[in-house]
Amino acid sequence: MASITFNPAQRRVVQSSDLSRRSAAVFAAAEEAAVQVTRRDGETLVLTTKREAAVHEQILEVAAQLIAVSLDDRGTLGDRLARPFPWIMLLSVQDQRT
Repeated sequence: MASITFNPAQRRVVQSSDLSRRSAAVFAAAEEAAVQVTRRDGETLVLTTKREAAVHEQILEVAAQLIAVSLDDRGTLGDRLARPFPWIMLLSVQDQRT
């Protein structure tokens, strides 16, 4: 079975028919980086690992917490940051300000 190759300058894109015909190669490629699967009859899908999807979810959670802290006006910024991120209190006062 031929492996799927990608031009590094291009996005990693395969057609849905490649997913059914050469699934092992597509799955191997998706373990390296996300692969876009284009379909004639629907929206393009992204195939990635569960670990990578979890990382993206964690990043979004942190971003949401930072936005919530920035919109809250109760207490100092340090106090507000310490609610979702209690470890911040382990930093020096200067590092907390930074």
